[in-house]
Amino acid sequence: AAPASRDAAFGIVVLIGLHLWRGSSYWDYSEGVYALSSRLFLHGGDLYGHIVAAQPPGLFAVGAGILGLHDSLGWLRLVLGVWQVAGGVLSGVLVWRLTASRVAAAAAPALTLLTPWAVHAHGELLPELFGAPLTIGILLAGERDRAALAGLLAAVAVGFKAPFVLPAAVALLCTRDRWRALSWGAGWLGAGALLSVLIFGGGLWRDVVVAQLHSGHRRPAYVAQAVWGVLGLLVPGAIAMWQRQRSSDPRGVVALAALSAAWLVTILSTAKIGTVLNVMVPIEGVLVPLGLTGVVLAWRADRLRGLVASAGIVFVLAQGLALVAYPDRTILPFLYPGVGRGNWGRADSSDTVDASVAAARVCPPGVPYSGGPFVAFI
Repeated sequence: AAPASRDAAFGIVVLIGLHLWRGSSYWDYSEGVYALSSRLFLHGGDLYGHIVAAQPPGLFAVGAGILGLHDSLGWLRLVLGVWQVAGGVLSGVLVWRLTASRVAAAAAPALTLLTPWAVHAHGELLPELFGAPLTIGILLAGERDRAALAGLLAAVAVGFKAPFVLPAAVALLCTRDRWRALSWGAGWLGAGALLSVLIFGGGLWRDVVVAQLHSGHRRPAYVAQAVWGVLGLLVPGAIAMWQRQRSSDPRGVVALAALSAAWLVTILSTAKIGTVLNVMVPIEGVLVPLGLTGVVLAWRADRLRGLVASAGIVFVLAQGLALVAYPDRTILPFLYPGVGRGNWGRADSSDTVDASVAAARVCPPGVPYSGGPFVAFI
């Protein structure tokens, strides 16, 4: 396999740049909720009791673990950014197995960080950051006939967010020993669910399932932006399927395409109030290795196909960089045509956040804070 250290090099450079660019800026309401809930859980808070939590306990356990080492926003974001790079390295390993292209494998970690919604959610404590690395890990474990490990990764994925059960199950079905992997997955998941109920009681079911089902629905306007964000990856991804016989592992290309399709189905969850376009992060994460595979296979076929596939990668990269350049007044090509500037952009700059934090610190000790959880966390 291509050396992981070399594959990670470009990703680490991008990570440092994004970490410095992001600072303490405020992007997503959920980040503050999950970070503050994780801290409360770390210090003995009653998760799924006095602390309402809309996700399974895996997210809060990881958040508490990171904050237990050092409690700050910068540290939390840095560790999660490193996790994103690690997911990109796994993508690079997968690309190497499918194409034997060192260039494509080395590009995977950096591109994983620079897709538009990965930039939007960079370094945030969100369940979506864990979806793609874990399910790609299932495919890699399955290729080595490690059914128990594949099943464990599937159960862990569902432990971050319940809808991850669909792509996790599809990934298990794509392993070489699928029925054994599914059996391990069901066993791990059952054991985790039983342990969670014993620890957290009925509040877990109430918060994660019942409350989510009763949150209401919105018009699926988000779907247009979601599809626009992955068009650049869908084109070379389709070419990868078309040209899969040129791959060193055609079966592996089909498995990755099936996993990508399963993740694409989760776009439908944005019709539920409370689910936002962070769902695009794992979708982009699995489409990156598929798209890079498509580029390599397209160039092996002929120049025209290679140019078309490469144009798709350039387009998605331009979307991510446009968000970096214009985080407040978002523009094309990050936004789909016809949408007014400013949608899905940064809520507050680092300077504005710092001013809000300074104002909050004036509050006397013991007085409940009425502002947002992000400022409260800082």
